[in-house]
Amino acid sequence: MTEKDSSQSNKVGYGIVWGSMFGVLVGSVTGDVGLWIAIGVALGICFGAAYSTSSKEESDVKDEPKDV
Repeated sequence: MTEKDSSQSNKVGYGIVWGSMFGVLVGSVTGDVGLWIAIGVALGICFGAAYSTSSKEESDVKDEPKDV
Protein backbone atom coordinates (compact mmCIF):
# COMPACT_ATOMS: atom_id res chain seq x y z
CA MET A 1 0.00 0.00 0.00
CA THR A 2 1.39 3.35 -0.97
CA GLU A 3 1.32 6.47 1.14
CA LYS A 4 -1.42 7.91 -1.07
CA ASP A 5 -3.62 4.82 -0.57
CA SER A 6 -3.26 4.90 3.22
CA SER A 7 -4.11 8.60 3.24
CA GLN A 8 -7.32 7.87 1.33
CA SER A 9 -8.29 5.03 3.67
CA ASN A 10 -7.64 7.33 6.64
CA LYS A 11 -10.21 9.77 5.26
CA VAL A 12 -12.83 7.02 5.13
CA GLY A 13 -11.90 6.05 8.69
CA TYR A 14 -12.30 9.62 9.86
CA GLY A 15 -15.67 9.71 8.12
CA ILE A 16 -16.77 6.62 10.05
CA VAL A 17 -15.65 8.16 13.35
CA TRP A 18 -17.38 11.49 12.72
CA GLY A 19 -20.49 9.72 11.44
CA SER A 20 -20.73 7.51 14.51
CA MET A 21 -20.27 10.52 16.79
CA PHE A 22 -23.05 12.28 14.90
CA GLY A 23 -25.22 9.16 15.28
CA VAL A 24 -24.63 8.98 19.02
CA LEU A 25 -25.44 12.67 19.42
CA VAL A 26 -28.66 12.57 17.40
CA GLY A 27 -29.59 9.18 18.84
CA SER A 28 -29.25 10.36 22.40
CA VAL A 29 -31.47 13.35 21.65
CA THR A 30 -34.14 11.30 19.86
CA GLY A 31 -33.88 8.21 22.08
CA ASP A 32 -33.02 5.77 19.27
CA VAL A 33 -29.24 5.43 19.45
CA GLY A 34 -29.00 2.16 17.49
CA LEU A 35 -30.75 3.54 14.42
CA TRP A 36 -28.80 6.79 14.37
CA ILE A 37 -25.41 5.14 14.85
CA ALA A 38 -26.12 3.00 11.78
CA ILE A 39 -27.23 6.05 9.79
CA GLY A 40 -24.23 8.07 10.97
CA VAL A 41 -21.73 5.34 10.05
CA ALA A 42 -23.32 4.93 6.61
CA LEU A 43 -23.16 8.67 5.99
CA GLY A 44 -19.60 8.79 7.29
CA ILE A 45 -18.52 6.09 4.85
CA CYS A 46 -20.18 7.94 1.97
CA PHE A 47 -18.71 11.33 2.84
CA GLY A 48 -15.27 9.87 3.61
CA ALA A 49 -15.17 8.01 0.31
CA ALA A 50 -16.34 11.07 -1.60
CA TYR A 51 -13.77 13.28 0.09
CA SER A 52 -10.92 10.84 -0.56
CA THR A 53 -11.95 10.55 -4.22
CA SER A 54 -12.07 14.33 -4.67
CA SER A 55 -8.68 14.67 -2.97
CA LYS A 56 -7.23 12.03 -5.31
CA GLU A 57 -8.49 13.87 -8.38
CA GLU A 58 -7.02 17.15 -7.14
CA SER A 59 -3.62 15.55 -6.50
CA ASP A 60 -3.68 13.91 -9.95
CA VAL A 61 -4.27 17.31 -11.54
CA LYS A 62 -1.36 18.82 -9.58
CA ASP A 63 0.97 16.02 -10.75
CA GLU A 64 0.29 16.62 -14.46
CA PRO A 65 2.88 18.72 -16.31
CA LYS A 66 1.74 22.10 -17.55
CA ASP A 67 1.79 22.85 -21.27
CA VAL A 68 3.26 26.21 -22.09
